[in-house]
Amino acid sequence: MLARQRAHMASELAFVYPIDLSDDGWVICGLRLARADDIRGWASGEQTAAALGMVSAVVDQIAQSMGVPIRFPVIPRGSRSVIINPSSATVQTAPLFMLRASDRPRLRTAMRQLAADIEQLLCMFGINDIDRHQVLPNLTQLLLAIESSSFA
Repeated sequence: MLARQRAHMASELAFVYPIDLSDDGWVICGLRLARADDIRGWASGEQTAAALGMVSAVVDQIAQSMGVPIRFPVIPRGSRSVIINPSSATVQTAPLFMLRASDRPRLRTAMRQLAADIEQLLCMFGINDIDRHQVLPNLTQLLLAIESSSFA
């Protein structure tokens, strides 16, 4: 019963936050998720921030519904989402957005931590062979794994 509820939740998340492969690469809700080093200008930064906000919302929802404490908790706030690093001496947050060029290293770190959260959730389904730099394909794989787990 619980597996079916999780599968339904994954299906709903995939409907609300559609992830597709377009001519420009992988997109979520039509927004391209650029690498931190590829962000040039305000529009590109805002698009990436909005896409990361959607990814963080999906990851947070999955983790909560599965009762999994993810390694780097996220605080979904749309295009101003943040990720928490509780393993440092003091709890630190890193932005999943970039307001100025000096934010690029922290954004790069936050994106790696978000990818690690997705990898952690994928490992729960025995999926270990992933490309850590491919956030949206990995998130798609996670949603499909949750959906198919209800039939196992």
